[in-house]
Amino acid sequence: MILPILRTTSFRKLIYAGVTPNMDLDQSLRLQLANIAAILGVISNLSFSILFFNYDTIGKGLIPLVNTPFGIAIGFTLYLNFKKQYKLARYLLLFCIPVVVLITTALFYGNLLGAHYFFLLFSMLPFLTLSYKDKYKILSYFVFNILLFFYIAYFHKPPFLTPDSPFYDAEVRKNFQLISISICFSIMAIILFYFLRNTNRNQIEMQKTNLYKDRIFSILAHDLKGPIGSMGTFLGILLDSKAKLSEEEMRYGLLELQKNANQCYVVLENLLEWVKKDTNRLQFQPDINQLLKLVRDTLDLFQIQSRDKDLKWKIEISESHWVFVDERMMATVLRNLFSNALKFSKISGEVHVTSKDIGDFIELEVSDNGIGISEEKLSMIRQGMSIKSDFGTLGERGTGIGLLVSFELVHIQNSEIFIESKRDEGTKITVLLPKKEI
Repeated sequence: MILPILRTTSFRKLIYAGVTPNMDLDQSLRLQLANIAAILGVISNLSFSILFFNYDTIGKGLIPLVNTPFGIAIGFTLYLNFKKQYKLARYLLLFCIPVVVLITTALFYGNLLGAHYFFLLFSMLPFLTLSYKDKYKILSYFVFNILLFFYIAYFHKPPFLTPDSPFYDAEVRKNFQLISISICFSIMAIILFYFLRNTNRNQIEMQKTNLYKDRIFSILAHDLKGPIGSMGTFLGILLDSKAKLSEEEMRYGLLELQKNANQCYVVLENLLEWVKKDTNRLQFQPDINQLLKLVRDTLDLFQIQSRDKDLKWKIEISESHWVFVDERMMATVLRNLFSNALKFSKISGEVHVTSKDIGDFIELEVSDNGIGISEEKLSMIRQGMSIKSDFGTLGERGTGIGLLVSFELVHIQNSEIFIESKRDEGTKITVLLPKKEI
């Protein structure tokens, strides 16, 4: 019953009071657990205050009177966390929670109602809310609460506990003890469940981070090593033999350098966009852009590779076609679409780039007559899954994330993208781009 309540928006805001995006996972989790402890502490404080009004005892008015200020102080720790006064909030919480129980048990009912079991629960609190660097504080707090438990349970007699107190009634004692023990275990279960849930989430996040790391290292090792190595080789040849090289040989070397530099740029751009997307750091800044200009600017990057393959680009885009997109994101999408079309096209092949006005959208189509994509990989691409890239028709390498990045960037721009492909027949990719803000 309590867990669904904790999932509501209001309680979620309280649980995340003071949590900031730049916090590490451990710090964030411990702050959330401290907030949960404060919320449950206020609820328990209020519940027991109301409960004691049902009994005709000297504590009828005094116990709520003692509880209320401490309940307010415990709740105030949420505000302190919100104001980023984390240290003060944590120490106030660790002070108020056991002290209020100590005062009421020591003065009014001792060990009769089972409230002293809360000290066992409190002894575990710093293990969840403090870090290992506070180990001596954690151990001191643990020992302090254990001593309080034994003191109230076996040695102390409350001064305000009179012989006619209803707390001596066996039925009353039984009910209170059941309530106290049930609350103790319920609070412990809630906090431990939340801890385990977040620990599991953190483990998943770490696994995801490790996958990113491995994928990035793989891309750096394979897809950048070749072009950068070739650039170094050509630079060495140009420097060592510049006096012997003809103008045509010099031009060839410079063109190879430009081709490899462009290839490195495309790989790095995809890598950066991929990481930004999955770390929520992409900034969408749309504006009106001429589609033809975007296409021409992007094609300039592929002149050398196109010449190597004797590839022909058929561009049929109207100058009147303007789209409402983020220029940087759209340039990345076009680079990936053109790069794939070029890489998998056959020698002396053709790539058609056309556009069509279909109302609120401009339909951009990129089609080639290359080697196509298998049904298995096509299904993975449509599901947003990363794939292992095939070699191009001239042995070109790829990262396998180009289309994945393109799909994500298109969707961020309130656009749609569709892909059709048949093995050995070619691929057609259609992108619907908005003409105005949606």
